[in-house]
Amino acid sequence: RNRYELLARSLEYAHKQNYQNLEIIISNNNSSDKTFETLNELKIQYPNLIIVNHKETLPLGEHWDTVINKYSTGEYILLIPDDDVLTDENYIHDVVNLFQKYNSIGIVFAKYTAVDSKDIELFKYETIWNEFLEKEYLLSIYNNGKNRFIPHLTAFFSRDVYNKVGGFKCDYMSPDMYLWLKILLFADAGFINKDVANYMIHDNNLSKTRDPLIPYTDIKMIEEVRNLAISNSLNTRIINKSL
Repeated sequence: RNRYELLARSLEYAHKQNYQNLEIIISNNNSSDKTFETLNELKIQYPNLIIVNHKETLPLGEHWDTVINKYSTGEYILLIPDDDVLTDENYIHDVVNLFQKYNSIGIVFAKYTAVDSKDIELFKYETIWNEFLEKEYLLSIYNNGKNRFIPHLTAFFSRDVYNKVGGFKCDYMSPDMYLWLKILLFADAGFINKDVANYMIHDNNLSKTRDPLIPYTDIKMIEEVRNLAISNSLNTRIINKSL
């Protein structure tokens, strides 16, 4: 929304992926800048591009949910913010292979690098995990320490598990984190141990304009899902590891 100048960059990187069976959708959430005109120009350059123009500004979770349910057809889904890019051309290929290797996986993620508006490196998301992560383990340590979370810009999730947990519909300000947590109630996770994307930090980041109480909301969200896991008796190990 209202960042037309970043669309060409985002599309260029998306089209560098070497995975052929790819569906690319740009969803314009009722922008008031030059987004509409820019998308028409990009459609000439990328004829297979799917463009969705919303006539009303939708809340974040509802926006994502609408695009996924009404316009997308892919078996696996990645939401790329307009200011972020995939930098590893093999990432989607690696993701699909991991989903096929472990049939209990519902979400796959990887490392990323944070950059400024000039693509100068600021810091890296660094962590060491195996390629297969049990849902009970990841849910029990979520946000308990540095980089113990699933980054939005690398998070691929399956359509089947997305539908099973009810999608992005929730009352929280972080619908993406809430979805990852809900997925961990039913499915394991996959981790690809390499840097695959750039996360741009700038003055207009959504995270910089959020309500200051959001961190507390996130804590409440994590505890709620952990309690659901315990009450559903998915695995007693989570009781011993929960904070």
